[in-house]
Amino acid sequence: MFHDILFLILGLVLIIAGGNYLTDGAVSVAKRFGISSLVIGLTIVAFGSSTPDFVVCFISTLSGKSELALGDVLGANIFDITLIIGIIAMIAPVRISSEMAFKDLPMLALSSIALFICGDDRIVDGTNVNIVNRTDGLMLLSLFVIFMCYTMEMARSHSTKPISTRPKTAAAIPHHSVEKAEATEADNTRQMKPWLAAVCIVGG
Repeated sequence: MFHDILFLILGLVLIIAGGNYLTDGAVSVAKRFGISSLVIGLTIVAFGSSTPDFVVCFISTLSGKSELALGDVLGANIFDITLIIGIIAMIAPVRISSEMAFKDLPMLALSSIALFICGDDRIVDGTNVNIVNRTDGLMLLSLFVIFMCYTMEMARSHSTKPISTRPKTAAAIPHHSVEKAEATEADNTRQMKPWLAAVCIVGG
């Protein structure tokens, strides 16, 4: 019992520390390559935060407990959308960009509908059992590839946009105010060394 509690506390500490280092490393990579935080969140951070779920699902499936794997994925998504976004929105308003509203959110809805169609065979096909088979898996993987191609294209378009470091109305702002703003911005955009960012991402 003592060891279980100790492992639980240690796991929570590692999760908090890992999430912090993963975020710092991902933000550093985004700034270095001029990629938006949204794209980094959709790729590096999403992969990093989903790795524990993948490990749990993979081990559960090999152990013949695929229901646990599916429940973990569904539960994690419901948890992230309702609890986490709910808490974040209570702390500070979350800005929804036009790309997210018209591309990412519909993709989220499409993936949920696809899983519903694959998993509810009794309703869709009139069969006696609900099962997600290899054909369903191939279809879901195809949707994942399409989404990643779209995300990579979005990252490429963001990285080619020029990044302005001085406000457009700088002429109307006192000189000392501009210098102070530029100093603050330089401090906020300080980057990690590439190897340190990689260690933070992988380790996190």
